[in-house]
Amino acid sequence: GLDSQWWEYYWSTQITRTRAELGGVEGQIGVMLDGTYISFPDAVPEVANGRTMVPCRQVLEAFGGTVSHEDGTVVCQLDGTALRFRDGSSTVSIKDADGTERTLEMDVPCYYKNGRTYIPVRFFAEALGCDVLWDSNYETAVLLRREALIQEMDADFTVLNRMLSAMVKDTSKNYKTVAKMDAKLTMLDSINGDKTYSMNADVEMLQSGTTVNLSAKMDLSALAKMSAATDGMSPLEAAAMSAALRSARLELIYDGENGQMYMQLPALSLLTYGMYADGSWIAMPTASMEELSQAGSAASVGALLYESQLSYSMYGDPALLCRDIRESARMLSAYLGDSCFRDSGGYSVLHYGEEEYKAAMANEYGEEYAEWANEFEQLDLELKVARAGSATFRVLLQNKDLGYGDVILVDASGSIS
Repeated sequence: GLDSQWWEYYWSTQITRTRAELGGVEGQIGVMLDGTYISFPDAVPEVANGRTMVPCRQVLEAFGGTVSHEDGTVVCQLDGTALRFRDGSSTVSIKDADGTERTLEMDVPCYYKNGRTYIPVRFFAEALGCDVLWDSNYETAVLLRREALIQEMDADFTVLNRMLSAMVKDTSKNYKTVAKMDAKLTMLDSINGDKTYSMNADVEMLQSGTTVNLSAKMDLSALAKMSAATDGMSPLEAAAMSAALRSARLELIYDGENGQMYMQLPALSLLTYGMYADGSWIAMPTASMEELSQAGSAASVGALLYESQLSYSMYGDPALLCRDIRESARMLSAYLGDSCFRDSGGYSVLHYGEEEYKAAMANEYGEEYAEWANEFEQLDLELKVARAGSATFRVLLQNKDLGYGDVILVDASGSIS
C-alpha cells in the first residue's frame, strides 16, 4: 500500500543522504575502511563472479601501503610485509616483516582492466587482518582494522583496562581470583512499614592451564520474598524458591583445550519446570582458548565494545558499524573513561553521585527540566581500582516515589582480587 511505498522511499532517501555524508558515491559499489569511504577517482569497484573486485592501488594506499610493478609482477608493501602477484593469477606470495615467506591462493584470480589491476577486496583485507562485512543496503564492502580500532578506544580506558588485564591469565601458570558482594534491598513503604532483604555472593575462580573452574555461593532467597510481595506469588511457591536460593551454588567448568563448558545451576528444577533435576550438569560446546586467541579476544574495554557491536551488525547496517563503535566508546568514556577517575591513596577512584547526575540531566534536558528528569532520591556510586588491578565498589541508590511502582533502596558493596 501507500504506507509501505512511503517507508521504502523514506529509508532509500536516508541511505542516500547518509552515504553521501560518509563520502560514498551514488550508483557506485563502495569500499569503506574504518568508517570512511575510499575514493576511486577513475577505475571503480565492481562485482565480478560474485566477488567485489577493487583497483588495488587505491585500496592499498588507503591502508598506508605502496604499489609498484616489477617485471610484470604487482608488488604491494605494507608495514614491512610484501605481497606479490601477477595479473590473471590467483596465487599471492607473501613475505612478512620477520622474513617468513608463505603462499596463499585467492578464491578468484586478479585481472587487469582500464589500466588498473583488480583484486578481490575480501581476500586482501582479511590477509591484512581486517574484519570484512557486506552491506547490501549501502552496496558497500566494509573493512574494519580490528586491532587499530580497539587500540584507539582503549586509549580512554587505561584505568578500567588495568582491572581487566589483571584477569588475563597466562596458561602456563595457576591463578585464583576471588570476588565478594553484599547487598541490601529495602522496599520503602510508609503505610505497611519498610522491608529489607539481604543478599550476598562469594565467587572463586581457579585456572590451571586451559581449564577454568568457577564456584559461586549465593544467598538469593530475598528474591523469592520480594517476588512474593510484588508479583503475587503464593506462599508455597515463595517458600520453595526461597529454600532453593538460600544456599545456592553455581559451578562452572571450562575446558579450554576441547572447547566445552559444563554448568551446574542453582534451582535448576524450578528454572526448567522439572525438566532437569537439581544437581544435574549441563554441557555445551564453546570456543576453545586457541580459537579465542586467534579471534583476537582480549580483556579490554575497547575489545568488549568492538565485539558487542560486531555481533549485532547483522541486525543493522554494517556501513554504520564503525560510527556506532566510536559513538558507544565516546558515550561510555563520559562516565567510565580515564578523565572520570582521580588518584587517591594508591587507587584510581571514580565517584558518581547526585551532583554529577543532576549536571548530566541539566546538560541533556536543560536546567528547567533537570529536576523533572531526575529519577533518583539517592545516588552514590564508587569504584576504586588499585595499581595491581584489584578493585572495590559501592552502590547506593534509591528511586523517586512517582506515585506508581515500587520505591527501592539498594545498598551494595563488593571486591575482586
